[in-house]
This record gives sequence, structure tokens and C-alpha cells, in this order.
Amino acid sequence: MRSIALALLLVPIHIVRRADVPDDRYLALGARFPGVVAAGRAGDATLVGDQWLITAAHVARALDRGSPRATISIVDKKYEVDRVVLHPAWVDLGPHDIALVHLTTKVKGVKPISLYRDSKERSSLATIVGHGSSGTGDSRRRVDDGKRRAATSRVDSVNSGWLYFSFDSPPRGTAMEGAPGAGDSGGPAIITVNGVPKVAGISSAGFDGRNGPGTYGAVDAFTRVSTHIAWIDSVMSSPASTPKKPAASSTKSIPNTPIGKRYDAFLKAIEASTDEAMTRFVHENFSSKEYSSRPALVPNLRRIGGMLKRATIDGVYSSTNTSLAIRFRTSTGSLTIELVCDPADNCLLTDWRRY
Repeated sequence: MRSIALALLLVPIHIVRRADVPDDRYLALGARFPGVVAAGRAGDATLVGDQWLITAAHVARALDRGSPRATISIVDKKYEVDRVVLHPAWVDLGPHDIALVHLTTKVKGVKPISLYRDSKERSSLATIVGHGSSGTGDSRRRVDDGKRRAATSRVDSVNSGWLYFSFDSPPRGTAMEGAPGAGDSGGPAIITVNGVPKVAGISSAGFDGRNGPGTYGAVDAFTRVSTHIAWIDSVMSSPASTPKKPAASSTKSIPNTPIGKRYDAFLKAIEASTDEAMTRFVHENFSSKEYSSRPALVPNLRRIGGMLKRATIDGVYSSTNTSLAIRFRTSTGSLTIELVCDPADNCLLTDWRRY
């Protein structure tokens, strides 16, 4: 089995802030969003209807594990979960990381947050909300106090399934710049339109910053709500129907497909362990638009190559012909990375994600 140097990270949503802005400002901003709640220990979720919460599929799955029913606390009152609906196209470690959670009774005293339905997310100012570990982008030190915080960041780029944010160090970035860090997934990225806050993204995955998770330079991926609106509406309007989630399949062999060949080239570039090899891989396998617009692409992929030592392939997952995820076993656990391609452009790579 191939031994490589590779790494990835599941990046959930605990708010990490600018080092030059006091924490109380982030706490005050977080207090404005009581509809963002902790979904037990599984992650965060957002109230988007009287009885509906939206979150990440990998978070919602943990709420749907039999008896007794899971409960979620909203403004000091507990509500039972009676239904969890994962996106039907989501598979473990794959895209469409979004789900809806239905409560047995209506939530009172908290106004649901609307859903973002437009397609103008790029460059918009978003508010990222979450509970848990807090700290500053210049350090890996974190405090777990369970308090809700919120930060702001601009949407750097979008594709059909994702919104991307980068954590800029001062003086760049927004006045309340921040990012998700290690902790809960499933929390929202909220874009305000004409004074109305709307959930535009769901925290799913991300990439380390210069000094680790949630530090300056980190890039975070949120599932794009606007491209999943039809599914969300269909579920919320038909609470009695429960779409079935297809089972994930895995092997330990990289498929001899266009995306499989790109992945194999990636592993060979990592094995070479040089800047030249990774630069050549990016220029030969990524679309020119992607590598020209993302100057940190090569350093980020090189950083991945240096983080994982003597890993072996634990499973190969292919959710569609446009993406391929591989899980690797290391001495410290399992790590997964996914490559995404555009079949209309010779399957040139357009993205990569860590889980």
C-alpha cells in the first residue's frame, strides 16, 4: 500500500478572533443571534423555521442515533428532535454537507433566521456564528466556555457547492475579522440583505492557517445554501417524507478515471516532496483560473504534504464523477482529503477539501 505525506482537517465552528480586538465585542455580536444554537456536543445549528434547524449533515447524523431522542436547548428550554433529514446526495466525507432537523414542538421566543436565496454571495460581508473554543488568530491557545460568539469575514470565492472564507491578519480583513476554529461544525455564515439576516452557508470543512487550525491564513469552506434551496424547501414543506441517503462505498484502490488520475498525480507530487513537484502538479492539473486566483494553493498543498508521515490508504470514496475523497490512516488517526474536478473542462481540478 502506498506510503505518502499528506494531511487534512475537519474544521468546525468555534469563533477565533483578531488579536487586536477585545473578546467582548465578539460576544456582543454573537448575542444578536439567539437562533444559532449548540446541537448537543455534535455541533451547531440555526433555527430557520418554527420547528426546523439547519446544520451540517455530519453533525445531524449524530442526532439521529435512536432512543432516547436527542434534545436541543434554545434560550434555556429543551426541545426534542423527532426527525433528521440528511441531504440525499451527501455521503460520508463528500459534498452536500447539509441537513435539516425537525423538533417535536414549535420554538417560542426566538425568531427564525431566513435563508439566502440569491446568487450574489461573492465578496459579501458575512457573519460567522458559533459556540465553544475561543482564541486569537496569532496563537493556538483556546478557551472552552460554551459562549456564543460571532465574527465577520468576506466571501472570497464560490462554486456550485461551497462558499470560501480566509482569515486575514490585521490590518487586512474586516474590523471584526474572525474564523471558525477547532470545535463545532454546522454553524452558519449569515449575509444581511436590506437589514434582514439570511443563512448563506453551513460550516463544513477547512484548511489550517500558518500556525494551525483557526490561525491567520486559514481558509474555511461552508456548504452553499443558495444552491440547495430547492431541496431545503421540499423537505420543510413536506415534513412527513424522509428521503433516503444512499450508502457510501469505498475501496482501497484509486479508480482509473480522469479524477482518479489527477489524484494519483497529486500523491506522486507529495512523494517527491519538493516545491517544484507541487508547482508542476498544480499547473498541469488545476484549471488556470483556479491556480491564478489562489496564490496560496501551492504552499497550502505543500503544507499538507509535510504534515502527514507514513500514511496508508484506509479507504477510497467516490461520491460522483466530479470528486474523489481518500481517507488515510496515520499513527494519530484517520485523515481525509477530497479533490474536485470540472468534467466539462477535461476534469481539471477546481478545488480540494480536508475533512
